[in-house]
Amino acid sequence: MAGDKQSLWLCIHLKQLALDAVLRSLPPEELDHQQGLVAVVDQRGSQRWICGFPAALSERGIHQGQALAAAYALLPQLRALPRQLPAERQSLLQVANWACQLSSRVCLHAPDMVLLELSGSLRLLGENWRQVIKQGVRETGFAAGLAAAPTPAASRILARAGSYRLIQSLDPLPGALRRLPLPYLELSDELQSGLASLGVSELGELLTMPRDGLLRRFGQPLLDHLDQIQGKAAERLTTYQPPQQFESTLELSSEVHEAGALVFALRRLLAELETFLRARDQALAAFELGLQHSHGETRWLEFGLLELERDAQRLLSLSQERLNQLQLRAPVRQLTLRVPKLFDHAPAASDLFDQTQPLNELSRLLERLRSRLGPESVHGLSQWADHRPERASRPWPINEAGAAGICPLNARPVWILDQPQPLTDCPGEILEGPERIESGWWDGADIRRDYYVVEQRLGQQLWVYQDCRSKAWFKHGLFS
Repeated sequence: MAGDKQSLWLCIHLKQLALDAVLRSLPPEELDHQQGLVAVVDQRGSQRWICGFPAALSERGIHQGQALAAAYALLPQLRALPRQLPAERQSLLQVANWACQLSSRVCLHAPDMVLLELSGSLRLLGENWRQVIKQGVRETGFAAGLAAAPTPAASRILARAGSYRLIQSLDPLPGALRRLPLPYLELSDELQSGLASLGVSELGELLTMPRDGLLRRFGQPLLDHLDQIQGKAAERLTTYQPPQQFESTLELSSEVHEAGALVFALRRLLAELETFLRARDQALAAFELGLQHSHGETRWLEFGLLELERDAQRLLSLSQERLNQLQLRAPVRQLTLRVPKLFDHAPAASDLFDQTQPLNELSRLLERLRSRLGPESVHGLSQWADHRPERASRPWPINEAGAAGICPLNARPVWILDQPQPLTDCPGEILEGPERIESGWWDGADIRRDYYVVEQRLGQQLWVYQDCRSKAWFKHGLFS
């Protein structure tokens, strides 16, 4: 029940969502160049008006709902950015995905609020739960205010009014709400005008009016809303269900001509991805980055990892290696990040005798090499059922199970020459051999050789053979 005394509803109010959603597409250096002189504008017919701006501009006369022409008169250098409603919706979903790690009951209240029921999470979050939530919302990159109350409607009203308070029971709720102006309630313009004509301007005045008179004049919806605010009636809310897969798009403020300049946008997408993964306690093994060019074509880049990962900074370092070497075919207007498959996150257990650290460092080195050189340039070796040394192994993708690394072979050097080098005679002292290898008669590439391990005067060990037909000597590999 929304009004249950055990309920505690937190409202996350994204108080400058229109601005934050647009700024995500601006590189930091471009924003610094503007010195904060930006505003988001919406359009009603032929009229353009301000719907988002940095708080500092209010001291220079800029205000919500102001005509753009009036704002230009005050600040000729103001940069007007068009409102991006899809980006606002995506930003709201990002915060909701983050909130899912705190509560099993998360609800959206468009256009700029996320509600979550916290009574079952307070013990887990600890005494400093308000600071924990404030820090978490801040890390998502959005300016937000928090208000908590026993009913979702009351928490929304407090947040909308900028009264970011914590009210944990129903008893003090009427006193906390009574001085709030009626525009902060969720009433239609018609209801607002009707109440104003009666001289009602605050919620407390409305709550003291006779219910019969309100019912006759304004109907049941007004009474229902007042009851939901006070916890006398339940409010029907739809619980948010996070998506099963991740895909997010960021439209850039201007065309990007250098691949390295896409890093700022990718950083924001990866931060959103990390939030999504942590809320679901999942990780990824691969992700895809789509570069949509100005002429409409989308070029997809695939990134594979050797270990499950969800850390945005590590994913960014791998991506940056690739982007720094990428030549763009055309300017990029939009980035899309998607993950084809998600896995449950199982962090490796560590103890005093943990031997996994060198393996992790090797995996990270291989991932950097794959990002820089391309996946096809870095591979392992897998043993092949053929006695001929030059055909006894095959390249194998290092991210496929059972094929990572090099399969050890007895008395075989790691370095096998592409072509055996002719020698005038046996080049040193024989340590092992002969080992007769006679094979390949069935495919026309038959060999008949006697192989030896020999050591030269300076200690280098070679793998050589003598052809049984021609009696000629050849060097085929190096041990050290």
